[in-house]
Amino acid sequence: MPGVKKFERKMSISIREKLLSLTEARFEHMALAGRTFDASIDPLGVLLRVHLLSESILEELIRISFEEKADAVLSLGLTYKNKLDLVSKLEIDEDWPLLESDMVGSLRKLNSLRNKLAHQLNAELNNEQVIGLFMNQEQVYGDMSESDIHVNLKRYMFFILGNMLPKYEKIEEESTI
Repeated sequence: MPGVKKFERKMSISIREKLLSLTEARFEHMALAGRTFDASIDPLGVLLRVHLLSESILEELIRISFEEKADAVLSLGLTYKNKLDLVSKLEIDEDWPLLESDMVGSLRKLNSLRNKLAHQLNAELNNEQVIGLFMNQEQVYGDMSESDIHVNLKRYMFFILGNMLPKYEKIEEESTI
C-alpha cells in the first residue's frame, strides 16, 4: 500500500520527526478534504478543489523536506508541475520516496486534465476522465463506470490525498523486565 513503510532498523530522530509531521499534515488535509467536498458543486469545480488541495500537500511536502529552506524554494513561483517534479525526486530516507510513483503518475494525470479543461470555454468533466485518474487501483475499487461521477470524484479525492502523505504512528518501545 502506498505511504506505508515498515522499518527493520532504528530510525533517526530527524526521520521520525518528519514522519510525525507528515502524519499530522495528513490528518489536517484529510479533514479539510472532507469539509471541502460538496456533491452539489459541479464536477469540474470539485476537480479544481482536489487539484488545489493536492498542490497544498505538495507544498507541505516541500516544507517538511527542506525545513528552514522551504520558503526560499517556494518563493521561486513554482508551477504545479515543478512542485510535483521536485517532490517526485525527494526521499524520506534512502530508497524511500517521499511520494510513491503511482501517486506521481496520478497527479500528473490530474494536472494534465485540469490544464486541458481550464482552457476550454465550455469544459465538462465526464466519469471516464475521473476514472482515468486512478493508478493501479482497479482491484480496490472494481468497476467504477457504473458509479456516479460525484462518487468517483470523492473516491479519487480521498485516494490521492490520503496517499500523498504517509501515516506513521509512534510506537513506544516496551521495557523488558
